[in-house]
Amino acid sequence: MELLLRTDASESIGTGHVMRCLALAQAWRQGGGSATFAMSACPPSLCNRLRDEGMEISSIAAPRAAADDARETARLARELDAKWVVLDGYDFDADYQHTLRESRLCALVVDDEGQAPRFDADVLLNHNAYATPQLYANNAPHARLALGGRYALLRSEFEPWRLWRREIPDHARRILVTTGGSDPHNAAGKILDGLGRLSMRELELTLVIGPACAHRDELELAAAAMNARVVHDVRHMPELMAWAHVAITAAGSTCWEMAFMGLPALTLVIADNQEKIARCLSERGAAHALGRAEDLQPQAVALALARLLDDPLERTTLSRAGRRLIDGRGAARVVELMREAA
Repeated sequence: MELLLRTDASESIGTGHVMRCLALAQAWRQGGGSATFAMSACPPSLCNRLRDEGMEISSIAAPRAAADDARETARLARELDAKWVVLDGYDFDADYQHTLRESRLCALVVDDEGQAPRFDADVLLNHNAYATPQLYANNAPHARLALGGRYALLRSEFEPWRLWRREIPDHARRILVTTGGSDPHNAAGKILDGLGRLSMRELELTLVIGPACAHRDELELAAAAMNARVVHDVRHMPELMAWAHVAITAAGSTCWEMAFMGLPALTLVIADNQEKIARCLSERGAAHALGRAEDLQPQAVALALARLLDDPLERTTLSRAGRRLIDGRGAARVVELMREAA
């Protein structure tokens, strides 16, 4: 059975929508189906990643999320004989969803906020740990709900790590920095500045630069001056998370991956939709929040990180809380729900 996933990635949109759709597409293929991504924007390196994973890519020519986009997506689904269309992006509103359902297609809508006035979906997925039915009590009357960390979309490379257990060292020194696929505020630059203030410590640093990052050259120069490792187009994120003792991360979907891996983290809000994730992780005792990227001061990074590096008990607490939130089986659960709803 064919699955069509309508999503995009760019410097302004970020890459998180595509990466979590990839997790869902992988689970779908593991069940014997095939998957095609319908996209109007995608960095070349990310498109290559999708193709290497066995996914097909079709271009959407219409303006993003416009009525013509919906009709073009519906037509493509019929050509592929796809019964299900996944929509992941904040612009695919209820009218767009209704166009798909009028075409006798099943629609799975991925949402983070619960603030849209109306959804017209067969399945509504919010895989964030803070999601509750109350968010959708009045605006998704017909949809089956898949809510919370139970449905967190982790890619297949995390599956072998489900039984792995993290050891917490007394003295942490390995730092993983990842600020999302685009990092429009160059938060990574501020973080590197802050880490430079801890130069007396013997730290090992790995910086992940996303495929839509506009500050790549200057970040590489700054990292080289600190003797830090820089990685691009990462396809081994679980290994990097297992290597690290502490992470500094954008408060996007990567946080659920870190929670699954039991990686103590400092979170940073780079986009408005990340506020709830940062707050949820802080309230659940699974991460510490650094605030918003535009307000971040390098000295604050240095102080928060130094405290965490020197506190093995707190790192243990954060690690265990994260593991309780995410069990890594979310994508398979979503696919099972879709097959039941078809």
